[in-house]
Parts: sequence; structure tokens; C-alpha cells
Amino acid sequence: MNNQETSPKTFDANRALTAEELEEVTGYKSPRKQRETLDKAGIYCIFKKATNRVWTNWHHVNNPKKVGDVATNSAIQPNFGAINGKNT
Repeated sequence: MNNQETSPKTFDANRALTAEELEEVTGYKSPRKQRETLDKAGIYCIFKKATNRVWTNWHHVNNPKKVGDVATNSAIQPNFGAINGKNT
């Protein structure tokens, strides 16, 4: 036996999900339903017309976007008073 057979597989977060993994994660075979499910879960994905498949990787599955995750920062908010000639 060589070392490759006995050593555990390393996890590659950048590896794209296979068709079977996408079906398992989303519960759907249909690319349209897969995309809808991933979008609702906040998981970044794209639809590739050439292959008629949804594409995402394990990093996106394990680190979904959170709705409302963008912090509001007053330093980057527009000064609406300046628009009306008032400096607030």
C-alpha cells in the first residue's frame, strides 16, 4: 500500500460541487430549483448556460451570505443636508 491510499482526503473548499452534491444540498435535480434554493439560503451560485448547470463551491456553501449583513456606516452615508445647501 502506498501513502496516498492510507492518508485521509484533504478538503478543498474551492472545489465545485458535483451534480450529485448539488442535488443533495438543495434537494432538487432541476437547475432552476437548485438556483432558487441556493439563492434563498444566501449561497452564492451562478448558472452556466453552456452546461445547463448551477455552479458553486464548498466555500460558498459553508459560508453563506447573510441578509442584512452589510453594516451601515455613517462615514459613507451621503450628506443630504448638503444637497439642500445646509451642512449637517
